[in-house]
Amino acid sequence: MNTILRTLLYEWKDRIFPSIIERDTHLDTSHQPGTNNATVITGFRRVGKTYMLYEAIEKLLETYSRDEVMYINFEDERIITPTTDLLTDLIPEIQAVYGKKPKYLFLDELQLIPNWSKWVRRILDTESIQIFITGSSSKMSSAELPTELRGRAWEVKISLRKR
Repeated sequence: MNTILRTLLYEWKDRIFPSIIERDTHLDTSHQPGTNNATVITGFRRVGKTYMLYEAIEKLLETYSRDEVMYINFEDERIITPTTDLLTDLIPEIQAVYGKKPKYLFLDELQLIPNWSKWVRRILDTESIQIFITGSSSKMSSAELPTELRGRAWEVKISLRKR
C-alpha cells in the first residue's frame, strides 16, 4: 500500500476546483479511452497548463463520475521522494480506493517522476485509459519527448498571449 497515493486519491473524491477563467483554447478529450495515445500539454511555468486540465476534468465530470476521472499533482509536497514505484502503484491504488480503473487519468508535472515515459508507454499498451500529462516545456517538448512516446503522444503547446 502506498500511503501518500491513497491519501491523494481519497482527497480527490471531495476536491473542489478553483474558479476557472474560460479560455480560447480547450483540451480535446473526445478521444476514447484506450486509443493508445497520450496527450502531453507543454508550456512555460504559469501559462495555465494545470487550469487547462481542470477545465477538461470539469467537462468530463458532466458525463463521468469521479471514480472514472482521476487527477494527481506530482508537485504535491507530500511526495517527498518521487520514485518509479509511485507510478507502478498508481493503478492498483486507484482500484483499491475506487473499486475500478479510471477511464481518464490526468497527471500534472509527471516529468518529476523517474522513468515516467516508460510507465506511460506500458499503460497505453496494456490498459484502456486515456492519459493527459503536463510538464515544463524544457523537459516535455516534442524535441525532448522520450522515444517511448514518439508517435504515441499528441503535444498541445500553450503560451501566454497579449490581449
